[in-house]
Amino acid sequence: MLWAIAAICLLHAGFLYVRIPHRVFSWTHLPGEVNLCGLPPAVASWSLALIGLSNIVGSLIAGACTQRFRSKYILAAMYGSRVLLIGWYLVAPKNQVDIL
Repeated sequence: MLWAIAAICLLHAGFLYVRIPHRVFSWTHLPGEVNLCGLPPAVASWSLALIGLSNIVGSLIAGACTQRFRSKYILAAMYGSRVLLIGWYLVAPKNQVDIL
């Protein structure tokens, strides 16, 4: 019983750490950051479009994977990959290719 409570707490912590900052950053800060880097506004538009398309494709792949793997492992892989990608974005040089 205690393990189930700890698992739920970890699930919520992962959601708060990965999903909410990802959404807030991409919707509010990405266009401004692109502007501060001196890139055209179209880069921000294409970036948001690619993020949306990636979310759709990722949802379809995750749904298909639930037939082969346990959902908690899929969720852990999704959270881990988002942490790595956001970290890579923060340390990468800011140019048109890296932002897209």
